[in-house]
Amino acid sequence: MLGLLTKTKTTGDTVDDADGVEAGEEQRRPRRSRKQPLQFPRFFAKKAAESDEEESPAGRVMVSTQHNAWIRKAVGYTVIAAIACGPVALVQVLQDEPAPPPPAVEAGTDAAALTEHDRAGAFGVMVVSKWLTATRADSDSLGQYFADASTRGFETKAMEIARPSVVSATKSDSGLWSVVVAVDTKSTEKAKGQDDKVTWTTRHFEIPVRVESSGEAIAQRAPSMVSLPSPAPGTALAYGEDLNATGAIAVMSGEFLNALLAGNGDVSRLTTPGSDIAPVDPAAFTSVTVSKVQATAVEVDEPTAGDANDILVTAVGKTAAGESIPLQYSMSILSRDGRWEVKALTQPPATESPDEADASPSEPPSTQTGSPEPTPTN
Repeated sequence: MLGLLTKTKTTGDTVDDADGVEAGEEQRRPRRSRKQPLQFPRFFAKKAAESDEEESPAGRVMVSTQHNAWIRKAVGYTVIAAIACGPVALVQVLQDEPAPPPPAVEAGTDAAALTEHDRAGAFGVMVVSKWLTATRADSDSLGQYFADASTRGFETKAMEIARPSVVSATKSDSGLWSVVVAVDTKSTEKAKGQDDKVTWTTRHFEIPVRVESSGEAIAQRAPSMVSLPSPAPGTALAYGEDLNATGAIAVMSGEFLNALLAGNGDVSRLTTPGSDIAPVDPAAFTSVTVSKVQATAVEVDEPTAGDANDILVTAVGKTAAGESIPLQYSMSILSRDGRWEVKALTQPPATESPDEADASPSEPPSTQTGSPEPTPTN
């Protein structure tokens, strides 16, 4: 049939057919049957052989072998995926189920050693945290923590919080504890064409808690947001002298902090004999830079043995990741052999109004305990 439909002409070594295909290439091309047999899996091989006699037995064996190999690979991959996904699926199922409430007191804590104040505070932190992170799907489970509280108004997305902690726990005459909990809450502000602006804000929540003699606790109502407490007036520090950044005390302070925090140097070489100051292990920084040194007394050029001073050192520690952390250290220093050494890391720092326990009285206190004798008269 192909020869009848082909018009040939001699052009050198090639012959063109009616469709413009080179006959030489056509002659080199292997002949194929125009009827291509369908390739069936092995379980259809017998039927395929009966319906198509042009397929060779060898071809059937080759097709079924490739198909079985593909099945073995598919089954193997499926088993591996099932093993890998099994734990993940199990974890997902567990995550979809409401998690059991955590205990008010962590395991391993000596319950007998906890005071009623401790129990109220721990319970308040737990309940406030669960309340703020609850969603519409699991808010009904909160009812077990409250004597009377509405669980309406929750959304489908939980709030993100961090670092919940007890600010205060005060017991009223009625026996209820008023627990105030500080929580960092996350808010995200979306701006078109810009990155989301994330802000963390500290909020305070108050919750009334009743603690039974058995140690069990219950909240009387839902938490309420309250205003932040006013900061207490601070006491002025006594470091009124700014020291020279290149002076002996400032240089010693830098060497000491680098040995203490960065492992650069020997701490014992910069402390007085008998000091128990030990370096931070492992080192927290790669380097420490002193930016300011203040003292309670002026720095003398040539200190004599036994001279003392109290200093406040402001420094910046640099981590291996490039992070910078500002720090302040209050120290008591002594002079020995013409150089300054750290005697102690003083806590608290020196203030302008030291308490009476640390102040030296100008006169020895009277030891008289009885009534004073009457003054004789002439």
